[in-house]
Amino acid sequence: NELNNAFCSILRTKNRGVISESASHLGRLGLMREQGIITLQEMFFISNKSDIDKYNAGKIRLAKVIAGIIVKYENLIK
Repeated sequence: NELNNAFCSILRTKNRGVISESASHLGRLGLMREQGIITLQEMFFISNKSDIDKYNAGKIRLAKVIAGIIVKYENLIK
């Protein structure tokens, strides 16, 4: 949820919430079978020029925020 909120805030996109793997349209994602904390982020629609422009404008800030969140949670499990 923290990552989702960061994406929506920085990219100024609609927050559609967080869903569990079982609630996804596929019901099961192979990626989610790895060990550790896993997240699959859908940042924007690649076919939407406005979304691409927002991503390009915010990608450096977004990368820094994502890195900070990852470090925060990585430090909790050490």
